[in-house]
Amino acid sequence: YQRRVAITAGNTRKYKTVIVVGSKKSGKSTLLARMLEQKDVGLISGDPGVEFNFVDVKDDDKELLGRMGIYTTSTETFLPHFLTKERIEDTLIVINLSLAEPWTIEDDLLYWSSIIEQHLKDLEIENGVLKQMRQRVSDLFSSYVAPDARNDQDESSNILLPIPDGALTTNLGVPVIVCVSKVDMMGHLTRENDFSEEHFEYVQWHIRKFCLAYGAGLVYCSPRDNTNTKLLLDYVRHLLFGMEFNMEAQAIEPDGIFVPIGWDSPAKIAVISDGFINFKKDKAFGDQIKKLSDVRRKQVLSFSISFFLFPYLYLSHPRS
Repeated sequence: YQRRVAITAGNTRKYKTVIVVGSKKSGKSTLLARMLEQKDVGLISGDPGVEFNFVDVKDDDKELLGRMGIYTTSTETFLPHFLTKERIEDTLIVINLSLAEPWTIEDDLLYWSSIIEQHLKDLEIENGVLKQMRQRVSDLFSSYVAPDARNDQDESSNILLPIPDGALTTNLGVPVIVCVSKVDMMGHLTRENDFSEEHFEYVQWHIRKFCLAYGAGLVYCSPRDNTNTKLLLDYVRHLLFGMEFNMEAQAIEPDGIFVPIGWDSPAKIAVISDGFINFKKDKAFGDQIKKLSDVRRKQVLSFSISFFLFPYLYLSHPRS
């Protein structure tokens, strides 16, 4: 894989790496296919367990800025091949989650964040380099300015706002985006799993707490409906190549959430939890977001018992 990277990077000004991780059937390949529906895209490898695409990144004048290699995998086995010490300073990580099975979200977040964190430790990056990497992530978080406020700010000024308590408590030294895919499944979850609006708000609240702690961005996507797939690609280009990006944060529409790095805060996230009625902040995620089988099993069992016992109950207590 490093040989392939060297070949693709050979004649470009910059080469950046994007690593997309997520469980099987979380929608990674479909998401990438939607994101890369454009020219200047190539597929180098589609080996079992990992896929590699590359994108030539150009400015508005069609001048080549560099090349972006995108690795996609559902297993930690391949991480050492492309999350390398040599390329770590030019790498961005996307953790892909599936809203088709929201009960897996917490486990997937904990699994991939721990795997990535451990692998970065295993790289044994020099303390000075690691300190610089973490400072860049910290500056990225602190320097966020909403697009509608940029006109009021001197372009030459670099204002770094204080990082709020609870934010960026785990600084990996690498920018991270959490992508929640298959948001078009919300309707199905409502019909088949008895999900309410509060269920989705609770899931969002949980994910945003994680993202804030890791200083990560958050994008809700639907490859099927092509929702926010271009936004995700444009945001990645912005973070890696400094390309202009003017999309405002969006935390209202449940299927179009976009939280750029540095926008969120504990106070904004608390707005969600303040409206909880049926959910408890201190109760385990898995105890409140359940599989279809867990939700319906009790309903079906209750109905079955009532249905089959009714004749016996009637005979035992006939009407007078």
